[in-house]
Amino acid sequence: MKMRKKQQLEITIDKLAFGGKGIGHSQGKIIFVDRVIPGDRVLVRIRRVKRNYLEARVLKLLEPSPLRKKAPCEHFGSCGGCKWQNLDYAQQLSFKREQVVESLQHIGLLDGYPPKNCLILPI
Repeated sequence: MKMRKKQQLEITIDKLAFGGKGIGHSQGKIIFVDRVIPGDRVLVRIRRVKRNYLEARVLKLLEPSPLRKKAPCEHFGSCGGCKWQNLDYAQQLSFKREQVVESLQHIGLLDGYPPKNCLILPI
């Protein structure tokens, strides 16, 4: 079945992409979704269909991720200044480290050069 704009899908978010969007999959296609975290089960509507990926927006959070927490800022989600406030800081660092490793492998063609662990700074 061909994916089309405005189509609705239920997907589970697998991981976070560089820039903060969540990544899910359906029918072999990668789907980028804003304002989600890994483990979220969501109903989305496709906004953009590209050759290698889709972009979608959340219509409904069907099942929240166990990683999800209440964001400390009352403006979270509306101002756009912070993408991951609804994740524990240590978890944020883990996802960011994973993105660095993937970038080194895919863009830099370097394998076996994992970065050192990030410091957890007091907030």
